[in-house]
Amino acid sequence: NYSSSFESFVQEAVRAGRDKKIALSVILLSNYELTRINKGYPNEDFPINKLKSKWFKQEDLSLILNHYNLNIEEQYINHYNPNSDFVKLQCEKKNQHENNIFNHGRCEIDCKDEECNIRNTPNITKVWGYEKDFYETLESHGINITSKNIEYQNADYETVMYFYNNSFKGADIEKRFMIKMLKNDSIEIFYGDDTETKENNTINVEGFLNSLLKSEEGEEIVSFINYTNPDIKNKIEGTDTDLAKAIYRMTCIELIEDFTQDYANDRYRIVSIRKKEGEYYNGLERFLLRYYSVDRAKEEIKNVYNIDVKSSSDLEKEIFQCLSYLTTFVYDKISVKRKRAIDDMRTFCIAGIDESKDWKDINEDLKDFIYYYFNSKYAKTDYIATNGKDYSITVDTDEGKESNDWILFKYLKVIDESVEDGTPIDNVKHLQGAVRLLRRSLTDTNPALSLLNSFCIFYLGTNNNENLEKEVIKSYKEGMLGFAERENDLNNFWSLFEKYNNILKPFSDNKLEKLKTEITLMIHNNEINNLATKYLQE
Repeated sequence: NYSSSFESFVQEAVRAGRDKKIALSVILLSNYELTRINKGYPNEDFPINKLKSKWFKQEDLSLILNHYNLNIEEQYINHYNPNSDFVKLQCEKKNQHENNIFNHGRCEIDCKDEECNIRNTPNITKVWGYEKDFYETLESHGINITSKNIEYQNADYETVMYFYNNSFKGADIEKRFMIKMLKNDSIEIFYGDDTETKENNTINVEGFLNSLLKSEEGEEIVSFINYTNPDIKNKIEGTDTDLAKAIYRMTCIELIEDFTQDYANDRYRIVSIRKKEGEYYNGLERFLLRYYSVDRAKEEIKNVYNIDVKSSSDLEKEIFQCLSYLTTFVYDKISVKRKRAIDDMRTFCIAGIDESKDWKDINEDLKDFIYYYFNSKYAKTDYIATNGKDYSITVDTDEGKESNDWILFKYLKVIDESVEDGTPIDNVKHLQGAVRLLRRSLTDTNPALSLLNSFCIFYLGTNNNENLEKEVIKSYKEGMLGFAERENDLNNFWSLFEKYNNILKPFSDNKLEKLKTEITLMIHNNEINNLATKYLQE
């Protein structure tokens, strides 16, 4: 199967050539093709009324149409293949229940998630259906679903997703496992200096957190957790991997100072120090700085204070709030990043089987993709453009954390000869490589990078590649809506909207006008809803 990320693919492929001899690396990809006359075709006469919306092998449908001397325009023909797949909604809760939690499209579990978008989607999106119909249904209901909640029928894709789903079993499962470890499991501990063992001084306590809360501020505690004990491992479907994950989460908020895995005795040795109130919030904030700007990290910590948890003390409440937020963050942000990497790899593979182009041209496209992804000049932290100015998008965006209109318009100028030597196409390919690299690592949206990505695809052309056509639309919408949401004064946004579209217009196709209209309507609709909500509250 294909790899779970582009980086993994390159690393795995080049192993074949480590002896410096000519080497061949092959990806085997499932391929299939079904066709149908879509429901939008404006004819209900026989035999069209019998054929519409039914799937056929391509040659079989052609035979039927030829028999009746019918000619159907290509715009009314849908193709079901690895590029345009069958999809349905999926929810992480399925990992805690049966494979499918939807009964005829209705959600059958009560997860009490008030912000769940999936519950409010039409039932037809929760059973297998054609990808284009799926997105049209969501769009008509004004619902936005992240890619992590979309399941594909493609066999190759599902194999990769099997390992993805095993890595992300569900936020609720992980939270319950952490609570069990913190509060209920019997563990061995000793207080005092961080020596290797104090076998004569260890005591058994119920729960790792209980020992911490009973200690003095600044006191060091060494704990031993045995991961072969059935009481620890099996009560809530946990494994030693689940335990390792829980320990790492606690390290991220600085609840655990250090840990080692003792393979000989099948146990973890954990070192922790009792901190004063507020220090675990600070530890979580330091962790978030890996992914967010300073201002955004501070805003996120304010949300942590409002998480409702049951606790016996303020310190215990702080710890549970931090761990709850962190687990949700991993599923909302980190898992989406992993899913994005899988989707990018899938796009790369599908581009490689494009039968509409000569294989040598496809080969050059794939080589370009690899080269510019790993060697973009704009991704380098010390790159100076021809005009003598710093042109590192990595530095300007703080590795993707910052998004501003000046960043957007600065890098749109790479096609200007007064800024950069070389061909504009080459410069745009370098920009696209840097943007793809940064977007791959994002855990938060970055409107500037989304619009730069859209610009690069429009400029270089989609060449009728369905994945690129979907990506350019998605990036445009993400970027525009993201800028609108972050702008306090919408007059500033509409100025950006007009300026960007004027730059884009010479390189775009007829999709741009439709996109501009959609975005305008969506933003005005959001404003009307906000006004109505405010009016009703007052």
